[in-house]
Amino acid sequence: MLRPFKQILARFTSSQFVACRDQDADSFPPNKSDSVATPKRLSWKRKGLLSGIVLVTVFAGTEFILVALGIHPFREAHDPFLDFEPGIPLFVRQTGDYVTNPVKRTYFNGQSFPYKKQPNSFRIFCLGGSTTYGRPYQDTFSYVSGLRNLLQQLAPDRDWQVVNCGGISYSSYRLAALMEELRQYQPDLIIFYEGHNEFLEERTYRNIRERSRLVSCGVHVVSYLRLTTVLHNLLKPWLRPVTNSRMKAEVDVILDSTVGPETYHRDPKLRRSVLSHFRMSLERVCALSQRAGAQVILVQPAGNLRDFSPFKSERSSSNRNVLEFERHVRTGREALKSHDFQTALSAFSRAIALDPLYAEVRFLAGQAALKIGDTKGAKEHFVAAKDEDVCPLRALSEISQIVEDVGHTNGAAVIRFPEYVAERCRSRLGHDIPGAESFVDHVHPHPELHLELSVLLVREMVHMDLLRPNHLEAIGQAFDKELARMFGSLTPSIKADALCTLAQELTWGGKVREALPIAREAAELAPKNAWVLCQYGRLLEKTEAVDEALDIYHRAVEVDPNEALSLEGLGNALLRRGRLIEARDWLRKAVFHPADHAAPLSFRIGVRVSLGDCLWRMGEDASAREFYHDAQRIDPQSQLVKNRLRRVSEAQQESNAWNTPKTQSKPSF
Repeated sequence: MLRPFKQILARFTSSQFVACRDQDADSFPPNKSDSVATPKRLSWKRKGLLSGIVLVTVFAGTEFILVALGIHPFREAHDPFLDFEPGIPLFVRQTGDYVTNPVKRTYFNGQSFPYKKQPNSFRIFCLGGSTTYGRPYQDTFSYVSGLRNLLQQLAPDRDWQVVNCGGISYSSYRLAALMEELRQYQPDLIIFYEGHNEFLEERTYRNIRERSRLVSCGVHVVSYLRLTTVLHNLLKPWLRPVTNSRMKAEVDVILDSTVGPETYHRDPKLRRSVLSHFRMSLERVCALSQRAGAQVILVQPAGNLRDFSPFKSERSSSNRNVLEFERHVRTGREALKSHDFQTALSAFSRAIALDPLYAEVRFLAGQAALKIGDTKGAKEHFVAAKDEDVCPLRALSEISQIVEDVGHTNGAAVIRFPEYVAERCRSRLGHDIPGAESFVDHVHPHPELHLELSVLLVREMVHMDLLRPNHLEAIGQAFDKELARMFGSLTPSIKADALCTLAQELTWGGKVREALPIAREAAELAPKNAWVLCQYGRLLEKTEAVDEALDIYHRAVEVDPNEALSLEGLGNALLRRGRLIEARDWLRKAVFHPADHAAPLSFRIGVRVSLGDCLWRMGEDASAREFYHDAQRIDPQSQLVKNRLRRVSEAQQESNAWNTPKTQSKPSF
């Protein structure tokens, strides 16, 4: 290997000798007998090879020096996909403890742990979304609480600090950013359960989608380099953030600001980008955990396959015969209703042959196949229905594989929770397609399944030598004791609130028919809870049961005359029935409610717009504009308010142009 370098050195020395001789040519007479050999030039290939060797050597040396200096790869300190607005910490110090920041309580449970960690303490942070949070309940009924109590029973000699860091609607990239904070608190174990929320926030990835595959590959590679970190930090003052990839400090969910899943559309490029980002976020969590000296357990997310239909279906561009497709679907639905399941499956199969990407048909085919005993075919259809859901609020199948791969690559333990849930279903129902027996909705487990996940985590901790094997001998007794505590704590009031929350979320996802019986059960459990009654009334209105909704709203006002939601609900219901004077009076009470300043922004705007609509229909134009402008003052960017003011202005202009009474040109709101 030294021969090329010797040849280069010999040529370099010869060229230096010739140069020196030329400089002293005047001091020595020319000798014609001397023959001067002209040095050979390096070929461009050899020059390129030599330059490459020099660059690689310098680059490798620089990386080695940066490693020695403690510089970490770019992907561990930054998110190559997204830039985040400055956030606020999840935990703040309060006397001798860290406690959940009050401004974060909208998304997180209230938690606390000591500021000073004792030698006997073992600190566990559980990261995740609403499942980790404990939805539709709270921490008390989550696997985090179950793990905390099981560990205290099994090994009371240790100080187990199990902290719930589950954030509602939080996805992996937000959890990776949160991990930057948590690693400062001396964690011993990180448990990560997420994968359902990856498509929940508005992420265009426009700059990512516009890249070629070569550029994307290059960005992926340089994110592993420490030199990238150094260059980014040096150039950061002059770098402009990519605005369409800059995320807000807190969650901004698509469905929060739209009418529902209609916002979602099939986007294969976005899907690939989201999955790639999930992998990168998971790797970042593992890297940050290991830097903090903590071990990692990754949990593959599980969901409801059998008893929850897709949120949104969309025909593929390959479906050229729409009429025939719809005919087969119609035939299948009719056969399914009449319990002719074989005919239904045949019709759905023909529709799937025309369009295999239409999620709803795959779900219906799964139902038909299950009814005739074809569990293998049914599961294939149910999984396809989940994966082809255009509004994918259940973890895609690729998510589980990514969790498996990242765990294997980074030395993290992996809990194969979907496999466990499938076997649990098989032992109870004779097939491995989980549904309502395991989940309260599309992804959130029943409290009992939460506790079973806690047991899986305890067993994994034994395997990781974090607990002694003899602790498993008492796990059955500890499980029974904790399960009794859970169900003993589940009072009718708590259950009603949880069911009401669940009904809201289903409505938010467009599942009104599924939400109505849940809201009715909540109202029966808590007949004196005005908030629960209001949620039930809203769902009745959405299903056009207006008279029944009015009765429920009247009950809510009788229960609590000061509940603003009841006042607003009753006023709007009366407005829809055309009872304008009564509607105006109730809506005025809601607008001038003493706690109006503390109400959610959407409520404050909505109630003012409703009162404005009522006054406009009553001919009180000036008062109507006053409340529209008041709503605009609260939120100048509200599109709802802008539309109202625009239509009122157009009606006024039309009235002036034709010199007709304003009542003839009023828009209907």
